[in-house]
Amino acid sequence: MKTTEELHKIREEKRKELDLRINTKADTREKHILVCQGTGCTSSKSPEILNTLKKLIEEQKIENVRVIKTGCFRIMC
Repeated sequence: MKTTEELHKIREEKRKELDLRINTKADTREKHILVCQGTGCTSSKSPEILNTLKKLIEEQKIENVRVIKTGCFRIMC
């Protein structure tokens, strides 16, 4: 069980992550690449795409980009 202070800290960290995605004026240079891991995309090899992106970012020593797996975007459905 987490304390109220721990929960506030988690909320603050997650709020910053969300701000990166919706606030183009966020005070950061970190970029997120969102890769769908929904059923349709998974069957279209999205796990391989996710792993390849992570590997390339690591090999190139890129520190300001994070690859994040997500649920379905429902864009192509």
